[in-house]
Amino acid sequence: MRITVDLAPRTHRDLLDACRAAAHRLQVPKVPAASLVRALLAQLEHNPELVEQLLPDLRTDVEQNRRRK
Repeated sequence: MRITVDLAPRTHRDLLDACRAAAHRLQVPKVPAASLVRALLAQLEHNPELVEQLLPDLRTDVEQNRRRK
C-alpha cells in the first residue's frame, strides 16, 4: 500500500534531518524517509500512550485541513 503526504518545507527538512541523525547513529550511509515513517507507525501500533500524546497535534492538523477545503 502506498500513501502520499504533503509536507511543509520545514517539516520535510526535519524529516530529512531525523533520517540523517538515525543514519549517523546506526552507522549506515542512509536511512530512507520511508523506513523512518514505517518505524514510527510500528511504534504507534505498539504504544497506545504515544497515540494519546499525539491527539492534540492530530486535532490541530485535522482542523487546519478542514479550513483549507
